[in-house]
Amino acid sequence: MLGLSIMSMDFGNIPVTTTNMPEGGLGNFKVSMLNIGASYAKGFTDHIFGGMNLKVIDEAIPNAKSAGVALDAGIQYVAGKMTMLSLEFIEKCRAQNAIYRRWPCFPYRDK
Repeated sequence: MLGLSIMSMDFGNIPVTTTNMPEGGLGNFKVSMLNIGASYAKGFTDHIFGGMNLKVIDEAIPNAKSAGVALDAGIQYVAGKMTMLSLEFIEKCRAQNAIYRRWPCFPYRDK
């Protein structure tokens, strides 16, 4: 499975202030943030799943700029087999999501 994410933030114009002029009047500055990520996940067996996310990060203010790369990775091991009970829960969860338009679905008890 592949994924792509983009996050861009705009804080608008921020007034420049000093201790002598706390009300501003010295102009404005802008802050920019941009994060772009690519994800990949795979099931290796019926019990072992893994994935990674590579992010490119860029942030700037008028006097400084930073950029970097981050990598997140993980492996999940699922013990046991999928039983009819867990399959029933998945079906109930899908039905509940269709009715209440919410995700994720949490386990619940039937009365």
